[in-house]
Amino acid sequence: MAERLRTFGGKLFRLEQHLQRLERSLAIVGISLHQSMNDLGEVATELARRNHALLAAGDDLNLSLFVTPGIAGANSPTIGMHTTPLPFGTWADEYDRGVPLVVSSVRHLPPDCLPPELKCRSRMLLRPAWPIVKLNRRPHARR
Repeated sequence: MAERLRTFGGKLFRLEQHLQRLERSLAIVGISLHQSMNDLGEVATELARRNHALLAAGDDLNLSLFVTPGIAGANSPTIGMHTTPLPFGTWADEYDRGVPLVVSSVRHLPPDCLPPELKCRSRMLLRPAWPIVKLNRRPHARR
């Protein structure tokens, strides 16, 4: 399960809502944490605070939080968090010109396989769609 948050002025945006969604997703797949969501929130806040201090003025962060079932048989999930700077400069052209929307003919798993509210991080769901998206991309979107 995974959540991706961003900061505004160094503060995590909608942290509580992200943690609530993570908690729901973990319940769906039957993963129990030894830490509370409040504890995870405190660690995330501290990580963002420390790493934001390393950035230039006006920059912000992306924080990725993920939970895996952990080592088989250990009954101890693995929790990870990391931050990366948000590359605002690389998005400037896309912000000015827009980006194309491509709808792939490859669909997500149906709700009887995975509940739609489950937020998981399997890139395998994207693999079949990516070649179709690449073929149909235009260099720039029109307004």
